[in-house]
Amino acid sequence: RVKIYPPWRWCEKMDAIDITQRRKNLKPALPDFYNMTMERPQTDPRGYGNLIVDASRKAGHGSSLSHSCDPTCEVRVSALNGELCLAMTTLRELEIGEELTFNYNASTDSLQEYRSAICLCGKSNCRGSFLHFATADCYQQVLNRNSPIATRFANLVKGCTKQVMSDEDDRILKNHGFLTAVFGAVAVNRRESCALK
Repeated sequence: RVKIYPPWRWCEKMDAIDITQRRKNLKPALPDFYNMTMERPQTDPRGYGNLIVDASRKAGHGSSLSHSCDPTCEVRVSALNGELCLAMTTLRELEIGEELTFNYNASTDSLQEYRSAICLCGKSNCRGSFLHFATADCYQQVLNRNSPIATRFANLVKGCTKQVMSDEDDRILKNHGFLTAVFGAVAVNRRESCALK
């Protein structure tokens, strides 16, 4: 079975790998990646959330399929024996011997990684790279358009001074389908440890 991580744990793992590679001067121009994000549906008893599936050590045949800008397959979240899983499905009827491919739908904010990720699919709609390039400031541009700096700063200060999630916070998150799947045991443990004091 593959390893599954909540987003915060996945980021910790990637940071540790990055730091080690830099210290040992082993940073490749284009890192290997075998991870996918799986969305937990809002109807799941534990609520909506994202999970990172790491297929770098153990995986099925789907993890070795090539990228194509005009793919023959796609990855879908499905349920098997009551558990969520990723399923590779075809997008159309295939010819015998036709290659199974899927669009990696991966992005990077590194121009070097983007240029190193040369796509070899040869399709008429080929992007030239199997990565999408997101400029380093594109996320900042979205924040600037949607939330002024004063609002972001006020929310940061409020978040840093708040001791635990309030019942109102829990109610709002539950109304939007965010339950323990998003925060793991962190929020629950914080509430219980504060209640014991």
